[in-house]
Amino acid sequence: MNIVFGIDLSDESVKAAQWADALKQATGGSLKGLYVVEKEYAELGGSLLDNEDNRLKLEDQIEETLGDLKCAVKIEEGEVLEALIEEGESADALVLGASPDSAAAWMMRSVPERVCHRTPTTTIVVHPDKPLVSGSEWVVGVDFSEHSLNAANAAIKLAKVTGAKLHFVHIVPSPYPTVVGTAQVVPIETDSRFVQTAVSTAKERMEKFIAGLNLQGVEHSVEVTPGYPIISLSEVLHDRDASAVVLGCTGRSRLGDFLMGSVTTGIVKRMPTTVIVVP
Repeated sequence: MNIVFGIDLSDESVKAAQWADALKQATGGSLKGLYVVEKEYAELGGSLLDNEDNRLKLEDQIEETLGDLKCAVKIEEGEVLEALIEEGESADALVLGASPDSAAAWMMRSVPERVCHRTPTTTIVVHPDKPLVSGSEWVVGVDFSEHSLNAANAAIKLAKVTGAKLHFVHIVPSPYPTVVGTAQVVPIETDSRFVQTAVSTAKERMEKFIAGLNLQGVEHSVEVTPGYPIISLSEVLHDRDASAVVLGCTGRSRLGDFLMGSVTTGIVKRMPTTVIVVP
């Protein structure tokens, strides 16, 4: 397994490097880091990489930051997002640190979120408090689409080498109430009988979905529940103290995703745990 992690000397990126190294140990794969010098910073004083002393100082700083983690780190100048995506095209997994929790990050969309939206490979955004530990539980989001099937198969493949337990979850979407004047009118679809029917149908679909997976040797469980997908999935992650959540990338357009959002985008924004996004 060819694993690449992004490093920017922050604590979050170091946690991502450690997660990536643990994955390398579990899979017997290869590991490489990527440090990108932003163009605008490099242009302030010419090319950083053309100055041998500056390059050596940066290499020493990266090595010191990574501590006992020893691997090759590629240093290049460019735009961080594009460099990560390009590097990810030849990798089996791209591992990134979570962005700091701030209003600016929420409003402007972080680099990890933007990478997940355009990911060419499995992208792992590591929560600093959720290391890769054998026997931990991962939640797999299922909506019966091709994307969630890809996510389920990727989760199973990773579980077999990391020892993770998988909890497959489908949220039956609850309709939002319609506002008429000053009153909220609850649609007839929210009638309990309708919800029960929808959940029953979803359980049948989930049973067929699970039956089509190769889960031999993987400890797993299944849950189908009504609710609002982002909120309900976040609650499941919290209640089960999940170490990771595995989701499919919806493949929306950039404009459509920005305006309408998606479950994957919402979870990456909130970062309740490590998020694994599968294209």
